[in-house]
Amino acid sequence: MITKINEEESEIDMIYELVKFNCKPGCHLLLAEIDSKIGIEIRGDNFGKLEGYWLSEHGVLNQVLVLRSYKNLGDCDTLSDKLNKNSRWSDEYLKSIDELVVGTERSLLTAFLPFKAPEGGRNIYEYRCYTTKNGKADAWSKMFIDAMPVRKKYGSPICAWISKFGNANQVSHLWCFESLEERLASRALAAADEEWQNFVKNGGELLCDMSSCVMIPHHHSPLK
Repeated sequence: MITKINEEESEIDMIYELVKFNCKPGCHLLLAEIDSKIGIEIRGDNFGKLEGYWLSEHGVLNQVLVLRSYKNLGDCDTLSDKLNKNSRWSDEYLKSIDELVVGTERSLLTAFLPFKAPEGGRNIYEYRCYTTKNGKADAWSKMFIDAMPVRKKYGSPICAWISKFGNANQVSHLWCFESLEERLASRALAAADEEWQNFVKNGGELLCDMSSCVMIPHHHSPLK
C-alpha cells in the first residue's frame, strides 16, 4: 500500500515539458534528424525523459513538438540548468540547429488525466490546446474527467494537462489514432453521442479559443 501511495504522489508531482520548435519552411525534418543523431547522443534521458517527438502534419506547419517528463518541478529546473551548462549541448547541438529554428515555445504542464502510452503501432497523433475563460481551467478539467466514460467509447486521450507556467487558463490533451480516417470516424461517433454533446455544449461555454495539431512521430520518438 505504501508503494501505491508513493506512485500516486509521484504522478501528481510529475511535470511535463512541451517544446514547440517553429522552423523555417521545409527545415523541420532536418531538425528532427539532427536531434535523432546529435541531440539524443548528448542528452539521452539524463536531462528529462523523452516521451514523444513529432513533426506537424496539419495545423501549424514546419513545427517540431517534443514532450519530456520530469519527476517534479525541482527536477525539471535542476536538469535544465545542468543541460544549459553542458558544453557539447551548446557547442554541438544548439549551434547545428540555430539556422533552422525561427522561434521556440516552451510550456510546463501538470496532468489531470494520467499519462498512458498506446498499445501497438499507432502512428498519428493529435495535440489539442484550449484557452479557457479566466480562472475556468480547473472547472473545465473536472467536466472533461466526468465525461471520459462517454468519450472512451470512441477512443481515449494519451494524457490531459493544465499549464503549470505560462498561460494559467490553458488546458490540452493528446490523442492517438491508427490513421487520419480513424480520427475522423472516432470524432464523428463522439459528436453523434448525446451525452458527449452535453459536455461539448457545457464545456464550450468555458472556452475562449481552441487549436489542434495533427502530428507524425519521428523514428526516434518513444511514442510511435
